[in-house]
Amino acid sequence: QSLGPTIIRGQLFLPRRRGKAPVVIHFPDYDERASFPGAVKDYSRTLTEKGIALLSVNLRQAPAGTAQRPAAVTSTTRGASTTRAHAAVGTARSSTATVEAPLPPLVAMGLEPVEKSYLAHCYLDALRAVDFLRLQKGIDSARIGLLGRGLGAAMAAFVAHMRKDSVVGMSLERPSPAWISRWLDDSRGSMAEQIRELMRQKSGSRAKWKKSLELLDPINWAPSIQVPVLFSAGLEDAIHPPMSVFGFFNHLQTEKAMQFFTDEEQDPTGKKERLTSLDFLVEQLNP
Repeated sequence: QSLGPTIIRGQLFLPRRRGKAPVVIHFPDYDERASFPGAVKDYSRTLTEKGIALLSVNLRQAPAGTAQRPAAVTSTTRGASTTRAHAAVGTARSSTATVEAPLPPLVAMGLEPVEKSYLAHCYLDALRAVDFLRLQKGIDSARIGLLGRGLGAAMAAFVAHMRKDSVVGMSLERPSPAWISRWLDDSRGSMAEQIRELMRQKSGSRAKWKKSLELLDPINWAPSIQVPVLFSAGLEDAIHPPMSVFGFFNHLQTEKAMQFFTDEEQDPTGKKERLTSLDFLVEQLNP
């Protein structure tokens, strides 16, 4: 249970071991299926075989009852059906039905007030994941490693800022948003596109909205993060622009390292990147 009536779902993978197990919390990216095809469960054994639990958290969806938008019109004729992006003219032998698609959660919740936006709620959901683990008898909630990609990396940074007594290390894969003003200009990902579209619909200048969103910028929390951090960046990544990642990295004042890829063909499935993240977290949790 998180803010309001929202239930945050996920999977908890437990190792076979005596005593309390350290744990990694994984936060995924916004629209992760498009940007990172590897399933988290494919890597869970990398942790559980070393006596480490894994909590993989799903991002919240749009609240029930939010507006929907027409996605397509389905036309059925003589038992055959086709889906088209525009309306069809009905005949005696055909019928049409509009298929409603839910708004993306970020769009459905809007940007104002910023403290009630989708991004703000995701950050608070991340804290609830820590609270959940504190109630699990077999988990050592004082030894938590954080793994996040894209938006999930920003969520992980917020947890490290707010739960210093629990987090011992984190791996941030291509954190986005970070250095929000620059990220909004550079990113071609769906999250940035949706924010830019919302900004176009609102009164006021783009600069004003950027300033408001900077309240949610992980760079704000960088000075208070004290645990070892591994970053990753792709120099040709259009979804998670590298300049934003480097900006966040440079603001950190803790032990830190960076793995970067000169092009996306070096690790097309992201497997090498993910396994490097997990190896780093294993070192922090099982020194």
